[in-house]
Amino acid sequence: MRWMRLSYQQDQKATAILYLALPFVLFAAFFLYPIGHTVYLSFFDWNGLTATMKPMGFGNYRSVLGSQEFLLAGLNNAKWLAYFIVVPPALGLGLAILVDRLRRGQGFFQTLFFMPYVITPIAVGAIWKWIYNPGSGLLNSILRAIGLGAAAQNWLGEPRIAVYSMMLSASWVMTGLPFVLYLAGLKTVPAYLLEAAAIDGAGAARRFLNVQLPMLAPTTIIVEAFSILGAIRLFDLVFALTNGQPNIYINVLAPLMTKTSFQIFKMGEGAAIAVLLLLVTASLLCPYLIIASRRAERVKL
Repeated sequence: MRWMRLSYQQDQKATAILYLALPFVLFAAFFLYPIGHTVYLSFFDWNGLTATMKPMGFGNYRSVLGSQEFLLAGLNNAKWLAYFIVVPPALGLGLAILVDRLRRGQGFFQTLFFMPYVITPIAVGAIWKWIYNPGSGLLNSILRAIGLGAAAQNWLGEPRIAVYSMMLSASWVMTGLPFVLYLAGLKTVPAYLLEAAAIDGAGAARRFLNVQLPMLAPTTIIVEAFSILGAIRLFDLVFALTNGQPNIYINVLAPLMTKTSFQIFKMGEGAAIAVLLLLVTASLLCPYLIIASRRAERVKL
């Protein structure tokens, strides 16, 4: 009997290893290897076309960090980060509260508000380029129709306002996910807690601040994590709105990485930008997740 039991345990262990092997191989092939190869390339001068790779040490990093274009792109990314962690989550939460109070039509509004999030970035760029068109665009046409023609602008061509114009279009896209997550989170708040607060005389605002908002802490962690990721890896919307040729004053790091690697063929510097982007993401996201998760646990307790 003992050998049969040992054989069964060994079979279980072999089965577990087999089930874990394939995901690990895929994870290593499509995640760990690309990261490692990118780090490796960042120490070489290579145009991506020839077999010649000249060792550079940290030369690519010094070149990138000393570039005005990189610094401006980083500053723009910081603006996007501040915007993404505040505006789309706040809009999503506000819409979720309003829709949660409806007795009918919740499914319709869920579809309406979430649909922009699943539209391809190229389509989103086409829509907003038409809205922002300085000559016949919807926004300038409306301004002229209501007597505010002096406020009409070249919304994507003027460096002073182009970043903020793109942020507005990003809100239309990025609000959908926080809305759906917060709406689902509101459904999980126990009704008896809200009823008890109402019996104690708490109004709608106090019930939200003292009951619903603390209970939404786990949802907020997820929403803000997605917001941080979206701001740092921002690429497709900027690329779509600018036809892949962003002005230096509205560029962000991910399009700059693509431009450096595949347009001017400095693969080493492009890889260095990618590594720096990864480090920034990890330095922001990991501490946030740890601290926010601990606070959420204290709320539960």
